[in-house]
Amino acid sequence: LGLRDKLNDKYTHLGRIVPLTPDKSVVGMTKVKMSKEEDKTDQSEFIEKRRAALERFLNRTAEHPTLLGDPDFREFLELNAELPKANQTSTLSGKSVMKMFSRMGDKVA
Repeated sequence: LGLRDKLNDKYTHLGRIVPLTPDKSVVGMTKVKMSKEEDKTDQSEFIEKRRAALERFLNRTAEHPTLLGDPDFREFLELNAELPKANQTSTLSGKSVMKMFSRMGDKVA
């Protein structure tokens, strides 16, 4: 479970509202993964927007008196190691996108 899911499971039934995380942009993340070096400005713009949205989520969560003291939230903020990779991501790898286009071409032909 992600941080938001953990907090939601703990506090929603108690009437606490957990801030929403920003939606992942499948298109945006796929573009970043597939883009070439020349496309750095598009990558940087997408990444900066995503970073700002995630920062807004963390700030809103930290402003909530109950959520601020939650052990999972504190651990997330204080963890001094690399976070684990998401195992259920909605982004596509460059290889899988190319396979998808290839299959679509085969069906159209």
